[in-house]
Amino acid sequence: MTRPPEQRTSAAWEVAPDVYCLGPRGRTQTNVYFMRAGSSWTLIDAGWPKDSPSITQAAESLFGADTPPASILLTHSHLDHAGAALALPRRWDCPVYVHPDELPLVTGDLAAITASGGPLDTWVILPLMRAMGRRRWEAILAKSSLTNVARVLQPNAEVPGLPGGSAFPRRVTRRATCRSPEPVTTC
Repeated sequence: MTRPPEQRTSAAWEVAPDVYCLGPRGRTQTNVYFMRAGSSWTLIDAGWPKDSPSITQAAESLFGADTPPASILLTHSHLDHAGAALALPRRWDCPVYVHPDELPLVTGDLAAITASGGPLDTWVILPLMRAMGRRRWEAILAKSSLTNVARVLQPNAEVPGLPGGSAFPRRVTRRATCRSPEPVTTC
């Protein structure tokens, strides 16, 4: 989805009724989405680690400074989608929901990353981690672990803050987005 030229600012822009997009951002052109349902809202993905201030500013502009999200939903655990998923729930005191297959990945389980990683993980991330040495990558995984904030949201469960909204109508896990011939919701 490309932002119209007249809307290329740092503010979130409306892409559908009650759905706002902040992005594309960074080299990977990552987007984050704000979805309103009545008086509550949910953040879909959390961008890069340094995106927390701009996401917070956009949320305050859209919903007010005293209106935290009901939840944050991560489509998958790559750094460009889950980077600020530690800082934002600390600020807003809200849960972060992930697909059951993603929980071991967001909690820093290297065996799970190795077993179910997609092509990016297999060919780039894991070799880099091995090259930097065990202590260093263990520290990186521990520092970025979502163990204290991540919760499992079962497929087809209702997303907190989005009544009637199904979380993963068509599997949106890394395995599905990278290896499955099925159409997927996002990647």
